[in-house]
Amino acid sequence: MREFLLATLMLTIVVAMAQAQDDDRLTIPKGTWVLGGNVGFFSNTSDNNFSDDIVRNMERSSFTFSPRIGYAFADNWTVGLVSEYFVQNGDNETITADGAVSNGETKSESLSLAPYVRRYFGINKNLGFFAQGEVGISKAWSESINSGLDRSTSEQDVFFMNLRPGRIFFPTKNLAFETSIAVLGYRAFDREDSSGAVSEDRSFNFNLNTTNLFFGVSYFF
Repeated sequence: MREFLLATLMLTIVVAMAQAQDDDRLTIPKGTWVLGGNVGFFSNTSDNNFSDDIVRNMERSSFTFSPRIGYAFADNWTVGLVSEYFVQNGDNETITADGAVSNGETKSESLSLAPYVRRYFGINKNLGFFAQGEVGISKAWSESINSGLDRSTSEQDVFFMNLRPGRIFFPTKNLAFETSIAVLGYRAFDREDSSGAVSEDRSFNFNLNTTNLFFGVSYFF
């Protein structure tokens, strides 16, 4: 999947460069407003044999919704604000060699807010691609329950930066469909759990997996 997405993005760039002299290309005029939103879904089931004595089955699913507003301060350049709600649920089952079974549940939620800037590159009248950079902050909460007895919670304050390339298609003059994927990012968080333990982490990442794939709709006016 990741190889297909990368190959598609590279092909889009090559085609755009080949048509660089063509004036009949998609343009977002200066002064245009845009309202839009992205959604992302992810689901995964795995069976892991950690040893001859332990087997763990895990299920995980997540949903992301990101409404945004933007304004074209120059042709094919927009600046705006994007927010995001993320929720993830997970279940796991551990079975030992003697037949003992234990179950666990996890839930994570986060809310974020980020200003962004986006550059559009037209291929023809209806099709183009874009590069979007964003810098923001978020608040995250998580809860874990093991065998219905032990419960732990944590809170995180997060600072992040992302670079998102994507494609956009206009079936009509004002309405557009788009796909994007977070490729390059930086994340810094400080976390405190219910036991009072405090931790922090700083990391860069390059990622093309489907957990960062988003589908969106935008209205330009």
